[in-house]
Amino acid sequence: MISKNTIAEIFDKMAIEDIVGDFVSLRNRGVNKLGLCPFHNEKTPSFTVSPAKNIFKCFGCGRGGNGIDFLMEHEALSYPEALRYVAKMYNIDVEEDVTKAEDRTESLYRESLQIVNNFALDHYKDALHNTDLGRSVGLGYMKQRGFTDKTIATFELGFAARSPRNAFTQKAVEAGYNEDMLRALGLTNKHGSDFFFDRIMFPIHSLSGLVLAFAGRILKKNDNAPKYLNSPETEIYQKRKILFGMHLAKRAIRNENLCFLVEGYTDVMMMHQHGVENVVATSGTALTPDQIRIIKRYTENICLIFDADQAGVKASVRGIDLILEADMNVQILTLPEGEDPDSFVQSKGQAGFAEYFEEEVKDFLLYKAELGKLATADDPVHRAQTIQELVDSISKIQDGIKRHLYVKETAALMNIPESALVEELEKKLEKNHQRSRAAEFRNAQKEKEKPNSEVSPQSEKKKSVDLRLEENIIRILIQHGDKPIDEEQNVTEFVIENLEDVVDFFEDETLKAILEIYQEFNEKSEVPDLHYLTHETSTEIRKTVIDLQEGRFDSHYSENWVKMWDMDLQTQPAPQKNQKRDVQEAIMRFKLNKATKLCDLNKQEIQKYEAEDNMVEYLKHLQIQQKLIEMRNVFAKEFQTTVLK
Repeated sequence: MISKNTIAEIFDKMAIEDIVGDFVSLRNRGVNKLGLCPFHNEKTPSFTVSPAKNIFKCFGCGRGGNGIDFLMEHEALSYPEALRYVAKMYNIDVEEDVTKAEDRTESLYRESLQIVNNFALDHYKDALHNTDLGRSVGLGYMKQRGFTDKTIATFELGFAARSPRNAFTQKAVEAGYNEDMLRALGLTNKHGSDFFFDRIMFPIHSLSGLVLAFAGRILKKNDNAPKYLNSPETEIYQKRKILFGMHLAKRAIRNENLCFLVEGYTDVMMMHQHGVENVVATSGTALTPDQIRIIKRYTENICLIFDADQAGVKASVRGIDLILEADMNVQILTLPEGEDPDSFVQSKGQAGFAEYFEEEVKDFLLYKAELGKLATADDPVHRAQTIQELVDSISKIQDGIKRHLYVKETAALMNIPESALVEELEKKLEKNHQRSRAAEFRNAQKEKEKPNSEVSPQSEKKKSVDLRLEENIIRILIQHGDKPIDEEQNVTEFVIENLEDVVDFFEDETLKAILEIYQEFNEKSEVPDLHYLTHETSTEIRKTVIDLQEGRFDSHYSENWVKMWDMDLQTQPAPQKNQKRDVQEAIMRFKLNKATKLCDLNKQEIQKYEAEDNMVEYLKHLQIQQKLIEMRNVFAKEFQTTVLK
């Protein structure tokens, strides 16, 4: 367990823009920074980072928190792992209150998977560098391929020996690791032997550099064995969301405003070795929308580099439309026959590659046109088919101006009237729209078909009203708690004094916990500041505080709701002018609602005792009802509200 002093130092030095900036491309917007949210697919940036408050907030999906929260959600790190990640960033020495063995025993399952992968990484690296077979066979092979010691170390390559077949498994079990977990990670097979053997080991990293999985490349050609063996998908590894080398490439991609996308692990390594660092590869899968969205965090420009063979052509054509649908720009660089990025950059060097790129890179339109041999094609059927494919790609483009420009370029390239292309494009756009509407309808139907909960819509509505009233009180405390309400009291003191007898009526446990924090601080004549609430409390409290502080719940109040309660929200021009009224009415609304609910509940009790002919309880609850009605009417009078029941 990490010591409290270390945690305090981490939170003291941690800057939210440093943490998020490694994963999201941010631009300045006033005092804040803005970028595309990494937690959901969006085209218009709504992900906001506040350096002053040291928090992040997405106004699209609602996620928010501090730097540790970001790492835990984005990188699937446990709390201790996230702390250690930040400590490493700022060169903070981590003090442990208990031994690592104890810490490991108490780790959650996902953290345990990560610990086992780290153990496997160390084992494979040691086998490559510190065994005779590893140095002669493994390192010898990589050196023969032209890779330097620095590149091998940077990508943390390793080696899995052929014999004995259970070398890693036995070592891991002796170290105290569970064999079931070794099998879950694909490191050990069902027979208790090593899954990887006689292979060069390529670790696959997360964006933050954590080892999530492995790929093993065979050393000798064997028609009966695959060239690469890959780890299975686990709770920490989904290959559709992983790009090989992204943890090393992300800064270069942002700086160059361009991402080269290749097919192979060695392609990435060799290009990186020759100074082309803004390069990644798909991780044992065809290009996916998830991978494209990861790239989009750092740049809107992708260049596909695939071999000139048929498989490479198919891969590039398949990827073009996916990239266009993500509202990104795509270029294609076709290498000379018989070359791949590994061999080409090794023979030409960085300067030669840069020169070839400038001369040969093609926009997707020209690439697809040349692919169809439009300039010389005399077959009208073939020509029409290629035109249809070009228009289909243009229809994927989100930006209307871009679509128009590409239509003009296609018309000139194809020597065809622009009006004909526009007509065909409109047909495809209408089909795309219909498919989108159909998908939305299907999703809506699925939601309707879900089993109804035990709670009735009416009680859900009442619950929603209760929640909004409670949120409004806590919002006021967070936004204005330290501000004076009059010459003698600040907002926190006034709220606590007037809610002291009804705290137990708070139904939302998180909101109640926040109110209790304010009570504790108020006893010391203090008010908790935003840093405390967003950095030194539980995850649920932190997220709720950020939502309320940033005004997320303001948009939940309809116009009728605002008119009914005459509410003062953070969004009004000058809430400080009505500070006292805002606080008083929030409290009175809450009490009126609770009194009304108590009246309803007590009325049910009266009816029950009347039916049971229990006159003692019946009369007792009649007296209670009279007092509740009087109390309710007092609150209602404050708002000039008529209660009809």
